[in-house]
Amino acid sequence: MRKFAALLLLSSLVVAFAPAQTTYKNLKVAFGKVRRADGSYADITGMTLKAKITPLHIKEIGLETAADRLVAKLSHPRAGRAPITAIYSADQDPGNTGNPQYGVIDSEVGPSSSILDDIEINAAHVNKPWQTLTFGFENSLFNDTLIRWTVMNQYNPAAPNGSSAFQPYPVPGNYLLDFGLIWPGNTTTLTQVKVELSIAAAQVAAPQTLFWFSQQFHQFNGFPDPDAPMDSSIRNAFNQISPPTIGFSDVFFWYDLDEDGMYQEQEKDTFNNEGLGNLLMVIKATTTGTLQDLNPISVTLDKGVFVSGDFTDLWFSDDFYYRAKPDYTQPRSVVPTQVIVEGISPSATVNSFAFNWETATEGGGGTEVVQLWRYRGTPGWVTVKTRTLSGTDSNTTYVYTNANPEQFVDLTTRRVKAKILVTPPATAARAFQTRIDRTRWTVGLP
Repeated sequence: MRKFAALLLLSSLVVAFAPAQTTYKNLKVAFGKVRRADGSYADITGMTLKAKITPLHIKEIGLETAADRLVAKLSHPRAGRAPITAIYSADQDPGNTGNPQYGVIDSEVGPSSSILDDIEINAAHVNKPWQTLTFGFENSLFNDTLIRWTVMNQYNPAAPNGSSAFQPYPVPGNYLLDFGLIWPGNTTTLTQVKVELSIAAAQVAAPQTLFWFSQQFHQFNGFPDPDAPMDSSIRNAFNQISPPTIGFSDVFFWYDLDEDGMYQEQEKDTFNNEGLGNLLMVIKATTTGTLQDLNPISVTLDKGVFVSGDFTDLWFSDDFYYRAKPDYTQPRSVVPTQVIVEGISPSATVNSFAFNWETATEGGGGTEVVQLWRYRGTPGWVTVKTRTLSGTDSNTTYVYTNANPEQFVDLTTRRVKAKILVTPPATAARAFQTRIDRTRWTVGLP
């Protein structure tokens, strides 16, 4: 770990704070993948997440003179780059006499739009649903931005110079989640904000105690593109005192001076020689709440010709299938294979809802439609996915992204219900059949 001996002195920058205020906004997920406990991925694109936004009062600290900054820059092991020298500040509400907590990196020593930090959680929170994600940043130009988070669980400190210590970046299987949130520039009139994002509906849970969390601010010019350049004008906020709520972080972090999305071992640092350095990152999980998997308790062939299997064959991804052929005596307007599965939730009160299924066809091809039964509000089938099937088992997860996920749970019986409909291709052979390897629901319980 590098140490720098440059003095930290309060800069002459005077920040004009807006009056204390709290606002609540709904923010849209531009793209997103979440890794579930079984290794499958759920797409949360389009999910709306509620955010609580409060002022973040930052006092910037930097090297006193241009000469000091030049000396620090020349002494940096990477030619032409300055070390991280300065950032402490305070989230000081009126009358608050506590220690300074929050800060941003001095813009004269390099950008901080892309940062990665380590997080080690308490064992009691492994596989427990995350409720909120708190972070902070400064957006002095009020730019539209795409805030991107990626959580990875592999770290190679011996990675050669010029490559990421967290490479490959990112690939499925090497992160817990990867999603981007659209932050319109007019979301708030505050330039420095602390955001508490409610993410319970995303069903995020860490399956191990140690992981690495990156936070990036990308340019946003319309359709979200996670590979768009970073926005150097937006700066991450740091926390010099408190570790993450569900665990702790070492006193160093990885900064991305090249803004290329790679975090190299030589970009690992602390704040000067103070032995400090953590993102303002608070993750709150619950030890009482759980993500509960629900296996089917029954399977009904609503349309089709039964071949083999029962509801217990739908409990595991083990190549023991429930199989059915199309009923070609049905009218053309009726889907000839329709399978209904039912389960029971431990509670009629849920804060998130998802359905997972693994299917294929023998003979290849075919169109699959998956529906969920809505018990509350306006009862009926709700189509959640349409896709083309192949001869290879395909595992898919649908996560409900809107309000009131409990509408898919019967208030009295706590039953949940899904339907899988398969239409064979026009060229299907008579031996064509649908096979289902596993189905299950996942509900978030308070």
